Formats: sequence, C-alpha cells, structure tokens
Amino acid sequence: MEENAWGNVVQSNRYHAATQFQPYRARRAFPCFDEPGFRATFSTTLKYPSRFTMTRTNGQATGAAAVDGIWLTQKHSTTPAMSVYLNAFLVSDFRELSDQRHRPRLSDRPRGRRILGKLGGEMMKALSATYKQSFTAHLPKLDMAALPDKSGAMENWGLVLYGESYLMYQEKVSTADSKRGDASITGHELAHMVFGNLVTYEW
Repeated sequence: MEENAWGNVVQSNRYHAATQFQPYRARRAFPCFDEPGFRATFSTTLKYPSRFTMTRTNGQATGAAAVDGIWLTQKHSTTPAMSVYLNAFLVSDFRELSDQRHRPRLSDRPRGRRILGKLGGEMMKALSATYKQSFTAHLPKLDMAALPDKSGAMENWGLVLYGESYLMYQEKVSTADSKRGDASITGHELAHMVFGNLVTYEW
C-alpha cells in the first residue's frame, strides 16, 4: 500500500492511501498465491477515517457504512474470480468529477482549480462504450482516479489508477502529442479490463 501526502501554499498536507499490488506485492497485504495464473474471489471489510471516502476494486458496497466515532467500517460484495494483483482500494478525500449514475466515474484531489480537462472523461466514456458488451457481464462498476504522485497507470479491475499527468490535457495549452499520449494510455488501461483482467496469461 502507498500512503502519500500532497499540498500547496493554499492547502496544508492532505493524504490518500492506494494499493499497487502488481507485479507481486499482494502477498505483503494478505496470504495468497501471488501469481497471475491463480485466481481468487475477495469479500472485504475496510475500516477508515470518516473524513475520507473509500473506493474498492470490482465489488460493490453492501449497505451503509457502520459508524464508530471517527471511523467508518464498510463491507463489500464478493468480487468475481480474479488474479490477486488486480485487487485494490483507494482511501482519499478526492472529489468526483462525473455523474455517479454513469460509468466510468472519475475523481481527483480537490484543488482551487480543476487541472483535469474534459478530455479524460470524454475518452473514458467513449472507450467504455466500445467495450460495453464485455463490461456488462464482468464489470459491475468502473471507477478511475488521478493520483498526484503516481507514475504510470494501473488497470485494477474496476478501479483504474492514473498518474495525474496522464489526464491533464487542456485545450489551447497541451500539445497534440500530449493528447495522443493521454488517449493511448486511457485506451490501454481500459483494454486491460478484458485483455489481462478477464482473459489472463498464466504469467
């Protein structure tokens, strides 16, 4: 798990915690056969401070979170069988940039101005529509988050985590090459929902 602080001259340090189990770090969090060829289902209960929200991999929250002082305890439904490195969660105070009724949902850290342009959300909607048939049966939800300190991106099943730089395209500011690169990364990660997550190499 990665715990990170971020801030600026206006905001004091704020924190988020995110997992990165690929390629073989899931064994640090729980006992498992930590190879892609072995699949498992996950029924999880997570406890976290009430000032944060929690986003989980391909399993839905079951009912309201239990409150215990400053803590929330949330149970999640059992995931489909998947490689253990695709199990993930994010605890943060990020804000949601997209309508909760539609997939995918996109979130990033709260700031004085939105650094994420519309392109990221538009690409995600278009690409997820392309893969809709595969998503419908095997992906009950799709969340995406932009992390301020992450390099690269990670195709956790139902919770894709990006470095902010991959979703920062802004009209009249960013280059055409940047636009192509951002589109390529987004498409790459969404393709993994099928090729890699649903259909997996033994190693």
